[in-house]
Amino acid sequence: MRLKLDENLGQRGADLLRAAGHDVATVADQKLCSSSDRELVAVCQREQRGLVTLDLDFANPLLFPPHRYAGMTEIDRPGELNLVNNGTLAEQFIGQHFHRLQPPHRAPELHYWAREARSSSAAVDFVISDDSRRVVPVEVKAGSTGSLRSLQIMVLEKSLPRAVKFCSSPPSVFKETRGTVKGPVEFELISLPHYLVQQLPRLLSVSRERPR
Repeated sequence: MRLKLDENLGQRGADLLRAAGHDVATVADQKLCSSSDRELVAVCQREQRGLVTLDLDFANPLLFPPHRYAGMTEIDRPGELNLVNNGTLAEQFIGQHFHRLQPPHRAPELHYWAREARSSSAAVDFVISDDSRRVVPVEVKAGSTGSLRSLQIMVLEKSLPRAVKFCSSPPSVFKETRGTVKGPVEFELISLPHYLVQQLPRLLSVSRERPR
């Protein structure tokens, strides 16, 4: 199969597909990283290659109608490996929507939090602010469960009253009390399914105004 790998998949993905016998060209090798989505699709059509990407815009039927842009295929692999892939896709989905939620006059940017320590390193997927410019940490999980250790550490160190978790569970808001190596942490945890990401600014505003 003739394929073109987008820059968000990396060299390892290209190596794996080539090892499986596919004819693979990459966006990076062809110096197409600065091309627009439509330019990239046009190149793929000229070369008769299928585009492999994590960019969810290509799956939008309003931008790329199936009758004009045929050949999109979703590959789902079962087992634990699929859980890893889903985690990456979930973070990509949330990150792209965070981009679009930012004011049009400001260059889009994403922030995360990381702490490097010999025995207690931690990293939170995203850090955003609400309409009062208060910091809100955000963790993204592919399934309904997962460790929130890094989120708890950030909440404790920065004395934050709220945090957000995106997962596959129904929406919920509750007081979370978790034990950490530095003692118990209590904060409000807003848990949302991934598809409600565009409602997050409104829900943060409602949560901030609600009596505690």
